[in-house]
This record gives sequence, structure tokens and C-alpha cells, in this order.
Amino acid sequence: MSLLRSWCDRRFFALAAVPGFLLLIAVIGVPLVAAIFLSFTYVVPGTFSFHWIGLTNYRSIFDFAGFNNLGVDFVNTYIFVGISLAIEVVVGVLIAVLLARRMRGVGLFRAIYALPLLVATIGSAVAWSALFNPTSGWVDYFLGLVGLGKPIWLADPHTAMLSVVIADAWSGISIVAFIVLAGLLSLPTDPVEAAQVDGSSALQTLRYITIPALRPVLAFAILYRMLGLFQQFALFQVMTGGGPGSATQTFSQVLHSGVGEPGYSGALAVVLVLMMAVPLLVLLRLASPRGDRARRRLPRPRILALPIATLERDGRRRRQHRGRIRLRELAPRSAKSRHLAISALSAVVLVVGALFVLLPLLWILVTAFQSPADAFQLPPHFIFRPTPSNFAALYGSQDAVAVPFLQDIGHSAIVLVTSVAIALGLGVPAGYALARSRFRGSRAITTGLVAIYVTPAILYIIPLYFIYTRLHVIYTYPSLVLFYETFELPLTIFFMRSYFAEVPRELEEAARVDGCTRWQAFRRVMLPMVRPGLATVAMLVAISSWGEYFGATIFTTTTIQTAPVAIETYVSYGSANLSVLAAATLVLIAPVLVLTIFLLRGFTRRFTSISIG
Repeated sequence: MSLLRSWCDRRFFALAAVPGFLLLIAVIGVPLVAAIFLSFTYVVPGTFSFHWIGLTNYRSIFDFAGFNNLGVDFVNTYIFVGISLAIEVVVGVLIAVLLARRMRGVGLFRAIYALPLLVATIGSAVAWSALFNPTSGWVDYFLGLVGLGKPIWLADPHTAMLSVVIADAWSGISIVAFIVLAGLLSLPTDPVEAAQVDGSSALQTLRYITIPALRPVLAFAILYRMLGLFQQFALFQVMTGGGPGSATQTFSQVLHSGVGEPGYSGALAVVLVLMMAVPLLVLLRLASPRGDRARRRLPRPRILALPIATLERDGRRRRQHRGRIRLRELAPRSAKSRHLAISALSAVVLVVGALFVLLPLLWILVTAFQSPADAFQLPPHFIFRPTPSNFAALYGSQDAVAVPFLQDIGHSAIVLVTSVAIALGLGVPAGYALARSRFRGSRAITTGLVAIYVTPAILYIIPLYFIYTRLHVIYTYPSLVLFYETFELPLTIFFMRSYFAEVPRELEEAARVDGCTRWQAFRRVMLPMVRPGLATVAMLVAISSWGEYFGATIFTTTTIQTAPVAIETYVSYGSANLSVLAAATLVLIAPVLVLTIFLLRGFTRRFTSISIG
């Protein structure tokens, strides 16, 4: 027994890392190879026999004049990604800078701007669809109050894409803002204070000191949002369905509709990855800046020397001296007024942004407790008698609801618990092994984790669908959970490796000297030290599992469909009861909010370092 314990202790890192990496190979490596292979084949419908056809699938994709006519989808995808990314990055950085200021009420604003991070995409899609409704939507009503026009948001080809961009920016701005805010709060204050002493303005400090120092964080934020934008599906599916016509049809929708054709859809997935390849390489290059490029100095102003007569030069010096004395007298007064003006402007911007953030949430909260008659009335009624009938309808057997919503919530809960257990159970030991063990290839594994993380999970859907169908496990809990692990397990390993690397090795060595085995040191020393990071990762995995929509529409049926799919199914009826729909959305949001508060309660340590590579 002692020999077995000694053998396990010596090989603890290998035993800790192998299960997680084996699952990664099973759920990522095999489907990745299968996706590339299937893209060169033709699979006979209804069978599992395939024929090698070479580049035929790729030729049909790029034949924009052919039957498929994917040229519009290419253009729509790049338009949506480009416009959304520009808006979310610019506004998100601005909001982050304002939230990093020391001003009264900034804690409240941070809490408000964090709310969109907890709302599933399907929930925001439902809310914005109702807000843009031409007959009962709040957006047109409020625009009419200020004398602006009332466009037909979702039915007009000229405004449909803009509507989806606004809906995506609602959560995307908050994501970018909090990633950048984490970087701002972790920056040293000495360079900023030195620049202010040297006389640089706030804009110069932001441009020449803060932004260069934040370049890795900004690259990470842009990378993270770009991955989400290229794979955005729920907003288009619920809000526009790709219409009107093909005005909002994107590549992800085409891929979803062709999931039953493994060969052609596999080629579509590969092309989608290639569409992202160039910006991904640029962002990864920016995320690892060289020291010389990261340190930029303030430019010194060039003073043009002119020949001036002696008397004129002396008079100019006297005037400059009197001006400097006057500036010194006015400096405290002007600095105070400038500070008040900046604070007032910051407060106005934050209030306007907070109203934008709270608008969909207010519609969900108000409509969920209103009767259908009150929900369609304009102006909206904010003072009313709440009714619980909408929530009762979710759990009854009304014809309007395809499946009792409580059953769908149960399916989502089972998938969430299983996904979090597998991701943490295998990802945490693997992350610890990568952080503490020095072996050949560990750096390559870490780089591979980054590559896997930035590879869109949509690439694995086609081969997984083909494999699951062949194994007759297509519509089961394991099929959906294993698909979730394609993006949750790399995330867990990558972030836990960073958290474990921050813990000093001396603590673990001291435990070993006191007689602890590696397992005991890991369990009694390391895990308590990274508990805040563990809670953060658990929260991220739980949120992604609870609100995931794309894979759930493919790997589930009505017997095991999750809550987001059930809400979309209810929307597809066309005459859905908005009050019941809002109640379902509120039920979908509430567990994530409670879970987030529970996990983060008592964890005061801030993990703000973001690194890639």
C-alpha cells in the first residue's frame, strides 16, 4: 500500500492532467479531424456512407453565382461583425474608463452594467424583439415622444441589421467594459501620476500611457467578442429569422440549417474558421507585445526658435512671467472646475448608458407580472396590480406552451450541474499540473489550449452530430454535455493554470516539508488559495451552460430540450403571449443571478490579470 501511495505521489501531476487531456482529445481532437475530413466528402443522406469528392464542397461555397449564393451571407457576416465590434470596443472602453474613476455612486453603476452579463442571449433576444415591435414596442413610443421617426425595425431591410447590432451591443459593451476595467484596476498608478505631474492632460495620459499598457487586455477583449460575433445565432434566429428576405442571414444560420449534410456543412465550418483566421492572428500578435513597444513616452513639444530682438524678447519674457504667476493663482480654481465638469459629464454618460442597460430588464420585469391586455398598452403602465398567472401558465398544460417550462428548467439544471462537475473535476487538476509541473511540451500544451479556446465551438458541431447519430446517442444528456465541454474544459484549464501560477511555490513546499503528500498539499493548501478563481470559473461555466442555445437546438428534442430552446419554441408560434414569454425569460435569468451572488459572496480578492500565451 505504501509503495502504491509513493508511486502515485511521484506521478501526481501526470495522474492529475491525463484525464482532462484525454477528454479534450475525445471531444475536440477527434471531431476536429473528422470535420476537416468530412469537408472533402459527400455523405449519402440517411446513411453513414461517404464518398471522397475533393474540393467540390468548397467550390460550391465560393460559387456566389450558383444555387447557394452565399455571397450575401459573407457580406452580412462581415458587416455585422465589423459594425458591432467597432461599437462595442469604443463604447466599452469609454464605459470602463468612467467606471474606473473615483466618483460617488460608481459601485452602483458597476452593478448595473454587470447585469447584461448574467442574461442569456435568448432572453435579450426576446426582450429586444418586443421592444422593437412596431405596434406595442417601447422604442418607437419613446422615439415618438421626442419627435423622432418610428422605423419598422425588424421588418425593414435597412434597419433589421441595425436592430440586431443594438441588441448584441447591449451585452457586448458590458463584456468589453468589464474586461478592460479589470485591466485598468490592475495597472500601477506610478506612471499615471508621473505623467500628471509632468503636465500631461487626461487625454494624453490615456493615449500614451494607459492604452499602450492595456494593449494585451484590449486584444483579449476584441478577440473574445469577435469569436462571439462570428458565432452569433440566437439574436438572428429569434429577432429576424434571417429576414426580411436575406438582409440579416449570416454564415452561422446557413451552417445551422445545413447540419444534416455533414460534408457540405463541414466545409462551411472550415470556411468560417478561415474567415476568422487573419483577425485572430493579428489579435494574438497584439496580445503579446514586446517590451519596447509597450513603453511609449509622451512626445516632447517642438518649439520653433525665431530670431527676436533683445527688447522685444525681454518684454515677452516679462509677459510670460506675469502669465505664469496668474496661472498659478488660477490653477487650483481651474483644476477644481475642470474636475467638476469631467465628473458631471461622466455621470451623464453613465446614466444614459445605465438607462440603455436597464430598458430590456425593465420590460422583462414589468411584463412578466402584467396581464396580456396591460402588456400591449401604450404608454406602458409601470404602476399596476401584479398577477402571478403568467408564471402559473408556464407550469400548466396550456396549448400555447409546447412543454411545461418546469420540465425544461429541470433539463437545463441537469446539464448545468453535469457540465460544471466535469469541467471543474478534470480542468482544475489539469490546470494545476500545467502550473506546477515542468515537463517537455508544457508550453506547447498551453499554446494549444489558447488555440483551442479561440477556435469556434461551431466547428465541432457537424462531426459531433455525425458521430452521435452513428452511435445512437444524438438526443441525450451526454451528447449535449460533451459538446459544452469543447469550450468549457479548455477555458477551465487555461484560467485555473493562471490562478495556480499566482500562488507562491513556497507555500506548497512548506506543506511538503511538514509531511503532506502532493495530493494533501493540493487539497489543503492550493485549493483554498485559489478559491476565488475557482468560484469565478465555476460561474463562467455555469452561465455558458445555462444560456447556451446553438448546440441545444441541435442536440436536444422536445423530450430533453433546455429552457432557452423552449423559449425560442414558444416564440416560433407567432402569436405568443408576451406576458408568459417575459415570465419565462425572468425564470431563465433568476437562477443565474442567484448563483452568481452565492458564488461571489465572501470572495473579496480581485483577480484582474489577463494573459495570453
